[in-house]
Amino acid sequence: MGQKVRVPSSTEAYFLQLVNEARATAGIRPLMVDSELMYAADYHNQWMDSTDTVSHTGWNGSGAGDRLTNHGYAWQDNGENVAYLNGALSEATARQLFDDLMRSPEGRDNILNGSFEETGIVLGQGTLDGKSVVFLTQAFAKPTEAERAEAYDKVGSYLGTEGDDVIRGSDGVDVMYGGAGNDVYYMNNVNDRIGERVGEGYDHIYSSVGAYMANEQVERITLTGSADVSATGNNLNNRITGNAGANYIYGSGGNDILNGKGGKDILSGGKGSDTFVFDSAEEANGDTIDDFGAYGDPYTLQGRDKIDLSAIDANAKITGNQAFTFIGTERFHNVPGELHYYHPGVVYGRNWGDTYISGDTNGDGKADFAIKLPGWQMPSADDFVL
Repeated sequence: MGQKVRVPSSTEAYFLQLVNEARATAGIRPLMVDSELMYAADYHNQWMDSTDTVSHTGWNGSGAGDRLTNHGYAWQDNGENVAYLNGALSEATARQLFDDLMRSPEGRDNILNGSFEETGIVLGQGTLDGKSVVFLTQAFAKPTEAERAEAYDKVGSYLGTEGDDVIRGSDGVDVMYGGAGNDVYYMNNVNDRIGERVGEGYDHIYSSVGAYMANEQVERITLTGSADVSATGNNLNNRITGNAGANYIYGSGGNDILNGKGGKDILSGGKGSDTFVFDSAEEANGDTIDDFGAYGDPYTLQGRDKIDLSAIDANAKITGNQAFTFIGTERFHNVPGELHYYHPGVVYGRNWGDTYISGDTNGDGKADFAIKLPGWQMPSADDFVL
């Protein structure tokens, strides 16, 4: 008790999905993750690695129940699966370990034991007999009533169907898995885990606490509320939308579409042909595109990324939505709808500082918004959707 909540890694969350899918098929309720069980499993995993041993008997002759008690968990019934597999830690390794346990009578009985309510799953890289292996310890337990009431250290488990699911997490830490279909998730805790696999639909996260999806197969993230939180995508083609706060949004790999919305946002596409979208002059003003250009190099502009200003009415004096006219480095001509760029750091003939994209929507010769591109860049009309 009193320990920091131990959240499953993305691979451990995937293993939990496999376990709970098997239990659902058998008509058994899903297991919930408990931090004390996670710490007990982690301790035994490390002990097996350090002693070159695979056994249910651990340090000083302890058994599975001893480890749960030593880590503050009060149980009525318990079980344990231990296993190892040669190779590196990955989802494929986790899947093989799960399949091996389901073929083992003892392992299968533990996974499908309907009296167990909570679990701790730890996968760790180690060595056995001089070879690189992945160790697995999975602790199972039926808690006492007092233990069951300790909500602070529980990690909820939510399992969807084969269709399009809407899964709402609790205020605590949750592991959510929608399965096949186009699923929608609501995150309320920064440590929540979203389990999705390749090819399981187009999935969308709404989060008020930020989202780090580098290891998850989720395509879309929408930040809600007004907190200054961040969002990180993955190697898919992500669409990431900010909220009213000052957000840091990173697309990572893939051809991403990033929109910071309100606040002074920092947008970074990472690798791929990314599009930076701005819906209004007010939302664009003060934003920074951190890596516009080639592979995150702000000093090499190759035109692969795009800045999309098409939603902004370039001429506020007439009805409709007019496109901007790009005028390069020319000064504004007191004509509505002009877009240019400038370098405020030209000193004594040398190029210093950053590049700013600005537009005049009312024709007063002054910028109504400015977007910062770090470094000295020379964008052209082809770099914009006007």
